[in-house]
Amino acid sequence: MLTWLPAVPSLLVAFAIVFVPGALLGWGLRLRGITLYALAPLFTTTIVAVGPILFQLLGLRWDKNGFMITALVSAAAAAVVGRLVGSTPSDFRGGYQRRIRTDIIGLGLGAVVAAIQFMRMFGQPQHISQTADNIFHLNAIRYIVETGSGSSLQLGGMTGIPFYPAAWHTLGALIVEFAGVSVPVAVSSLCIVTAAAVWPAAVLLLARQVCPRSPRVGVLAGLVAASFPAQPILLAMWGVLYPNLYSTALLPLVLALLVRMLGFSSDRKGQFEGIALLCLIVGAPGIALAHPGAVMALIAMGWPLVIMAHRRAAQRFLARMPERRARAIVVVVLVLAGAATVALWGALRPEAVDSIGPPVQSLAQALGQIFLGAPMGGAVGLFIAAGLLGGLVIVTRVARLRWLLALFGITAFLFIAVSSFDRVPFREYITGVWYNDAFRVAALLPVVMAPIVLVGFDWFLVRAMRLVGKAMHGGPAERRLLRVAALAGRLQSPRMSLQSVVLIVFVFLFAAESQLGNMRMAVWDAQNGYNQTNQSELLSTDEERLLMRVAAHVPKDAVIAANPWTGASLVYAYTGRRTPELHTLSTVNDDMRTVDAKLREARRDPQVCGAVDRLNVGYVLDFGTREFRNFRHENYDGLLGLDRAGVAHVIDQEGGARLLKLDVCGGADSAMAKKEQGQ
Repeated sequence: MLTWLPAVPSLLVAFAIVFVPGALLGWGLRLRGITLYALAPLFTTTIVAVGPILFQLLGLRWDKNGFMITALVSAAAAAVVGRLVGSTPSDFRGGYQRRIRTDIIGLGLGAVVAAIQFMRMFGQPQHISQTADNIFHLNAIRYIVETGSGSSLQLGGMTGIPFYPAAWHTLGALIVEFAGVSVPVAVSSLCIVTAAAVWPAAVLLLARQVCPRSPRVGVLAGLVAASFPAQPILLAMWGVLYPNLYSTALLPLVLALLVRMLGFSSDRKGQFEGIALLCLIVGAPGIALAHPGAVMALIAMGWPLVIMAHRRAAQRFLARMPERRARAIVVVVLVLAGAATVALWGALRPEAVDSIGPPVQSLAQALGQIFLGAPMGGAVGLFIAAGLLGGLVIVTRVARLRWLLALFGITAFLFIAVSSFDRVPFREYITGVWYNDAFRVAALLPVVMAPIVLVGFDWFLVRAMRLVGKAMHGGPAERRLLRVAALAGRLQSPRMSLQSVVLIVFVFLFAAESQLGNMRMAVWDAQNGYNQTNQSELLSTDEERLLMRVAAHVPKDAVIAANPWTGASLVYAYTGRRTPELHTLSTVNDDMRTVDAKLREARRDPQVCGAVDRLNVGYVLDFGTREFRNFRHENYDGLLGLDRAGVAHVIDQEGGARLLKLDVCGGADSAMAKKEQGQ
């Protein structure tokens, strides 16, 4: 763990970037307490999602200065709106301010546990995910830093696509700029802040809509959030899907706002809450541009809430106006909402050719994983499984909590469909918005499972405390406990002392079982994707060492030809030196194809030099033929053996990884001179 000490400033900067701007905005909207803290990342995400788009339209560069200006303007605008609305300061806590201490304890406990999990998973701050998608994510952060464009309308242009949600990458770029760290360290810092701070607070806020009074929920929420292998560890391992990880961490916040707005919160008793609607409006652009998949999950989970709220509103309409007119209004609203859902479901989805995720298990396996709280082969946590089953029984029996059961049912159905249904059109349509990828949908389950588990835990602890209290009433153990409490000067009654002891014992047992059981196994599995050795799938230690020295040899405006499937295109993320293809799935033009396939024939084929000059290629990274997951793309063989062909010479080497400078087509210096003359 000592290897993480140099990364502490980066972690603090990441926390400040994610929380402070949103907290200023939320304060202007008159939010306070845990609610302000929990919603701050959602508001910050809106700032970093919308701000770069506005800067793009104004023709301005987006950087840390633009971020600070946008944050201050947003906070000022929120203060004006808050004053105009005239709402009283709100904590969404139903007036139970005394519970804030237990909430802070729980969030602190969850933060420590989750941070340790991710530090162990990464190994060291500079380690990267050894997955092909990580090439895009790391290079996208560098792209924003170098170009000053964090707009979702422009980021996809890096690889030739029209749109890509850029909020997560913009946060990463800001960490690079403010902390002065490398892109890999910025990514590690942002992931830890997401897992240790954003996600536990989001789980707590949603759970508070179910159990607003319980101090036990406050203490346990953070630890429960850190006890599901499916979120956030699964998405840091599979893909890698960093934007999905972040947007899923925000999803409980938006659900909590929707629940509260529609009056389903346990302390609202059916009352509509305007401040929740205002917060939902502010936060919606953020989660949409963090990743659209979270919006589609919100729509799917929100439909039961909308129908239940609509039914309640319909009853009020029927009491106030003619029955025929009231029913007509109800039908029209539902039809319009359904049409909008169908339109969004058809529009916000990837191309069919990209949605090729297969079913991965049987229906029985999917059901077992759901009810044991361990989707996609995650190890079973006994406490989580027991809390989930017990919580499901309770929310089934308690009418005011059945909305939570509906959310669970919808999410469970989506997971069953994507992981076990055959490739029929129904499955492709329903889950195609998540690329028909069972891993992405599996990560949604803890969003609704966590509050259900907390309901189950709370029920058990209340009864355990009563039983212990009855068993010890008037006995010597109670008298000893009372004396200890008096000496501590904290607890004022034996009953409170007993409750605290029972809760502490439960927390200890739960933490031991989960963190030494299912979560330890989840971390072990994920570590394999971050181990950096000379046998790493994407970038070996030798290759990384060479990349760290590239900037000393290659001018900033030069271009380096490289095979992205070997990880060589990560030179852009590490040094800012560009390659023609910044991702394995980049759009490739004729010049790129010529260089990739025929560069070693440059002395014999005059077309090659034309392509080299147009691309401004002066250098080549040769990482051999070992590609990610043992793929073999022969169309990049033109980049191999250049020194033997007399086309280039080696200027630096680390093991089998080599950096070469072209000796043909005028070389790098001639290419640079031609570019300068053209300017």
